[in-house]
Amino acid sequence: MSYSIIRVQKMNGQAIKGMQIHNQREKDSQTNPDIRKEDLHLNYDLIHGQEKIDYKQEIQQVISENVKSDKKIRKDAVLVSEFLITSDTTFFDNLSPDEQKRYFETAKDFIADRYGQQNVIYATVHNDEKTPHMHVGIVPVTEDGRLSAKEVIGNRMALVKLQDAFNAHVKAHGFDLERGLSRKGRKHVDMAKFKQLTAFEAEKQAMATYEQTVSKIKAIEEKTKALEDLPDPTRMVGRAMLKSEDYDTLVNYATNGAVAEVEVMDLQRKLAEKDQEIMQLKNEMQDGQDKIRKNYAGIEYRNEEILSNLEKLTDEKANKKAEKIFKSMDVVEKHEEAVIEYNKLRAEYKIVYADRERLKSENKSLARSNAGLKAENKTLEEDKSVLQNRIIELTNEFAAWKDRAKMALHNQFKRIVIRLKAVGIAPDKLKGLAQVEEKFVAASFHEIENPKKSEKFQEMER
Repeated sequence: MSYSIIRVQKMNGQAIKGMQIHNQREKDSQTNPDIRKEDLHLNYDLIHGQEKIDYKQEIQQVISENVKSDKKIRKDAVLVSEFLITSDTTFFDNLSPDEQKRYFETAKDFIADRYGQQNVIYATVHNDEKTPHMHVGIVPVTEDGRLSAKEVIGNRMALVKLQDAFNAHVKAHGFDLERGLSRKGRKHVDMAKFKQLTAFEAEKQAMATYEQTVSKIKAIEEKTKALEDLPDPTRMVGRAMLKSEDYDTLVNYATNGAVAEVEVMDLQRKLAEKDQEIMQLKNEMQDGQDKIRKNYAGIEYRNEEILSNLEKLTDEKANKKAEKIFKSMDVVEKHEEAVIEYNKLRAEYKIVYADRERLKSENKSLARSNAGLKAENKTLEEDKSVLQNRIIELTNEFAAWKDRAKMALHNQFKRIVIRLKAVGIAPDKLKGLAQVEEKFVAASFHEIENPKKSEKFQEMER
């Protein structure tokens, strides 16, 4: 079962530039071996598309527009709270590109609704690493216009509720994911530090296996050397005569030794890969992350000491065995097989890449069609606005005309009353005329406002 994953990290001003460079891939990373350069074009931002932005400028704009407090912002204040949205590789492998994008859009909308769309400055999706994921950055502004990550993000209980709400949200939008597991009392380690610690543990294990293998080889060499002094030789091996059982033993040792050498080479290759990862991670640690160095200063110092010792030990043992290992024909054959397999995978990758380019072209065509529909909708909205304004004008004109017509009818009744009085009609006989006047005026306007429809028009309506 796959899980919905949402994590949040607070960033102050010192970390903004590094975060921008990482998210927008502004420089080649020397510290993250998971990044595939050939897939950089698959990354995008749900807010800015392929456009690169200046994080500090965007943050300052949000602060100037949304922060109402006159209080000066502290130098160590949290300026960005960054959310990491992802799941596992199995989940994304079962999604089409459109569904994957919809998952990230759903997550971005959840964050925007919860913390304010006006405070969201980027929503960057990375498809160039092992598992697709999204970084969403918000400026933590409270509802009453204060910059406060502590109040906006909240405490541990608030983060638990965040996990619950996020899982409910993505489930409601059709993504069958379980809620991410809470780990009480366990802190989230920075990704670079996590990789470094993991690589160190893997190297320790590889080193132990390497030592065991070297010990076996030494034992084989000692036993092989002892065979040279065996008495009563009965079988020719090169220039030496051996007994049949001693000959079989020697063949056994030689075979085991060859296998052990192949194992040593494989372990040496793994150690070299781990050394490269560790050196990359050390460069990343030295380039920035002041906050990480403060929190993990003790670990970093101890790790550098261990790495130094391991590198020296690895170099010494590698130099002693390198000549012997690279002469192994089995290794050469395996290398050739690996090259053939690599070429096959490379050909398959080219086919997949061509399909991606075709889908990308089709997406561009759809985008152009959507742009045309948007233009037509805009024209219809403008026509609708003109008609609405004309209706308002006609309504106002009709209301003014009604007022004038009512006044004219009432004046007409007044003239009739005056004439009747002039010809000698008694006043008590004119009392009912006022009621007739109101009914007549009301009936007249009823006919005007609700004219009788013709039979043809009524038939058309039916």
